[in-house]
Amino acid sequence: MRYSSSFITQLPKADLHVHLDGSLRLSTLIDIAIKERIALPAYSEKKLQALVFKPTFKNLAEYLTCFDHALLILRKPKHLERCAYELGCDALADGVRYIEVRFAPQQHVIPRKFTIEHVIKAVHDGLLRAANEHNQSSAVKEGRDIPFVFGVIVCAMRTFSAQSSEYYAHFLKTKKTANAEALSQAALALIKTAVQLRDKEGLAVVGLDVAGKEIGWHAVTFKPAYEYAQKHLMCTTVHAGEDLGAESIYHALISLHPDRIGHGLHIFNDNQLALAHIKNRTLFLERLAGLMARKNIAIESCISSNFQTNPSIKDLSEHPLPRFVEWKIPVVLCTDNRLVSRTTLSHEYEILLDYRPVPPERLKALLLRGFTHGFYPGSWTERNAFIAVVQKQIDSIFAQHKIG
Repeated sequence: MRYSSSFITQLPKADLHVHLDGSLRLSTLIDIAIKERIALPAYSEKKLQALVFKPTFKNLAEYLTCFDHALLILRKPKHLERCAYELGCDALADGVRYIEVRFAPQQHVIPRKFTIEHVIKAVHDGLLRAANEHNQSSAVKEGRDIPFVFGVIVCAMRTFSAQSSEYYAHFLKTKKTANAEALSQAALALIKTAVQLRDKEGLAVVGLDVAGKEIGWHAVTFKPAYEYAQKHLMCTTVHAGEDLGAESIYHALISLHPDRIGHGLHIFNDNQLALAHIKNRTLFLERLAGLMARKNIAIESCISSNFQTNPSIKDLSEHPLPRFVEWKIPVVLCTDNRLVSRTTLSHEYEILLDYRPVPPERLKALLLRGFTHGFYPGSWTERNAFIAVVQKQIDSIFAQHKIG
């Protein structure tokens, strides 16, 4: 079954793994840099795409350097609000009706001037502005479209230095070095603020993540922050298996107990296993995959991003996504970074659909899975009602196109 691009775009979709600082409009990056007199390698979109936001990278570490330029322009509330608003608008234009935007608030803080609270509120305000514009439209009011719902996921960083941001520079004045204790304390401070903003101010903060350079990280470092989140009924996800193998995912699962795993690209890769108790590598990988399937732990799969950071992967035949499906591990398609990976959520679906035929009922199930595995900001009853509306809209669009 072949589906047109316009049909895929029209379908309501959920993007559960998208980084704010990796999903800016390139024109906005240039505009703010010029206004704030921030140095960039170039000031034209074409040159920046050639020099910075390249089609492919050597590895994840090189890919992450793109964020240095984005972070420089996101040091004021008005710029964070604008970029969050524009991301909401761009997602809406792509048919996204539920989005969870993630970012690391501590990378944007300016001590005694611009707090973690200010950062989260600025991003929330931008997304709320985009949501209000859409939800107050005649299309939604007349039932021709469905509402747009968003959530915010805050990211703790696996590594940082005094050069990472003014917050970290100030934080490390007493800690001296970003050792395990410092990383743990910074993550705990972040989630405490996030929970407070959710509970006392009603902000749609829905989850905790840990991101950044994967090599050298230790999941147990972030255990206090994850335990605090889970104690306060905050959902959690973890970047794992993006740059390292199955052992990284294993430690994330047994130490942090996340609801979802970001990427999970190398879950079937045994070349980095160093656990002394593993006697049978194949059996270990099978049990790990089986654990995720049994516990219904979804993988946030970001195909374009994985292609970029792993040049050896040429197409989906070399990507684990088909094996995720085979093992019945829940998979949700996500963009990761719309700017850095030059993608949209519709494009991620098209990559999969171009690789192998997907019958209408299975495509419907894949679309709906993005919503059912979301960390919906409202009550469980509200979440179920929203999913029912989504399902009805999906069925309606399929019927309009006489598909299925």
